[in-house]
Amino acid sequence: MNDRELYRRTFSQVHPSKTITWEDVKQMKQKRRRPLGRLVPLAAVIALLALLGGTAVAVNLFGLRDALLPQRQEVEVLDPETGLPVPGEKTQVDVISLSGFANTPESKALAEWQEFLDGYDRDGSILNSVGNAIDPALDKYFYYGVYTQEMGDRLDEIVEKYGLKLHTDMIDLYEHPEALGPLAEFTQEKETYWTYMYEDGGCHFDGYAYVEGWGLVDVQFQRSVKGTFNEVQLSVMDAAKYQEWSYQTDSGVEVLLAMGPGKSVILADLPDSFVVFNIFIGTDGEMTRERLEAVADCYDFSVLTPVKKPVVEERTIQERLFDSPRELYAAALWELWNTGAFPIDGVENQLADSFGSDEVMGGNQFAIRDIDGDGKEELILLFTDTYTAGQAGYVAAFDETYTGQALPLRTQLQEFPILAFYENGAVTAGWSHNQGLAGDALWPYTLYRYDAEMDWYEAAATVDAWDKSLRDTDHEGKAFPDEVDKDGDGVVYYIRSNWARGEAEPVDGEEYQTWYAAEVGTGEPLKLQYQPLTRENIQALTDEPLPIYPYIMPAG
Repeated sequence: MNDRELYRRTFSQVHPSKTITWEDVKQMKQKRRRPLGRLVPLAAVIALLALLGGTAVAVNLFGLRDALLPQRQEVEVLDPETGLPVPGEKTQVDVISLSGFANTPESKALAEWQEFLDGYDRDGSILNSVGNAIDPALDKYFYYGVYTQEMGDRLDEIVEKYGLKLHTDMIDLYEHPEALGPLAEFTQEKETYWTYMYEDGGCHFDGYAYVEGWGLVDVQFQRSVKGTFNEVQLSVMDAAKYQEWSYQTDSGVEVLLAMGPGKSVILADLPDSFVVFNIFIGTDGEMTRERLEAVADCYDFSVLTPVKKPVVEERTIQERLFDSPRELYAAALWELWNTGAFPIDGVENQLADSFGSDEVMGGNQFAIRDIDGDGKEELILLFTDTYTAGQAGYVAAFDETYTGQALPLRTQLQEFPILAFYENGAVTAGWSHNQGLAGDALWPYTLYRYDAEMDWYEAAATVDAWDKSLRDTDHEGKAFPDEVDKDGDGVVYYIRSNWARGEAEPVDGEEYQTWYAAEVGTGEPLKLQYQPLTRENIQALTDEPLPIYPYIMPAG
């Protein structure tokens, strides 16, 4: 991806390249983010786009037409039946700032910035010339889509003129829900999908409000803190068709309500912030004055002020993201299903070129069980639906000491996926090929012992055999050791310790069985409940919805 594409995708709230609907956002709902790093910035951008690029909302509230920004905006016309853009049809709409009314410094600054953008780089040639080099000097404008120093200088002038400041950080509320502080009470006992929070306390969520006797209502929430420059806007259409009134909520805070075709809005102009609820039901649906007031009463607006700056706790990634090892394993398997890469030990191990469907991934298997006896479940993955050299078997564990930004998943064992596990912690791993002299007498294997102190499997020995019925001389012309074959079955075994030097000496069947019993015990291998690597089986590992992967290569 070049920088032009990066800017287009990341900062499309400034120049939307597509219409994002609330249905797109609903598909991405989850209370915790799974650490597939490609997802988090996209969630924040989609939340913004849902406000910016969706169907236009009429907000001529309380006769405050001066709440509109001076600029008009051209948007695509949506088909009322499909909700999709009508090819070639566009219309002009007005826009308002979601930072405050038109007489506020925040809205005045946005009007000037928008005027500048409307006349700058209209053909995209400057953005094209940026190429693959992003100037580090522009980092301070990261949240505003600035890609030249000229843009940065103009933004600095506007911000200084109105006594505002720029955003400096965006907190991922998937990873840091503690940053919500008192806001956690604002959505308590409600279905809420928090996305991001700025360093000043400005934030966004998507969710549901429950209205007694009616049901769940989709809502979007945006809080912009006064004194900071924000670009978030809302399209305005058919203002005359909206009913508008003031309402005092059960929490004692006066809010402004408006409802019209397709949409309804709740606004709260608080001492230190400006709050907007965007509601996706209007008078042409089931919205009434009573129901909109009931939605407003679902939330305690008094919690929103005074604004508390977010505090982020330094915690390990597993403390932030996972309630159990199974949630971690679900995240790792889901990334493998979607991308063909198994994220372990901080590395994306590309196991497959085809992925993204049960048809291409369901031939592989996984199981979850405590196989080493440490009281914690491990993930066993058998990736076999590929060419022989690419097949792999993993025993993976939740790494409780990991502090990096990848998945806290650690390899305990990686081998060819012919694995047998035993009660005492031993593992036998069959070799990828049996092309020696063992024949049907034995499939050659490596024996692993579990090291409880290191919490991993250590190779202890390799085992091979010679079946005289295949050949009575080996590949070097040496004769079969009949003197060793005391039981006369025509098979001898070679046990080579990993610490031994030189070639292993042959042993008879009885000696081999004695050694084998001492290593793995007298019981049968553990019977693991392997499951196909399918979306349904991965989802069953966690109560949270599996996240949407935005860029999936078509399977095959």
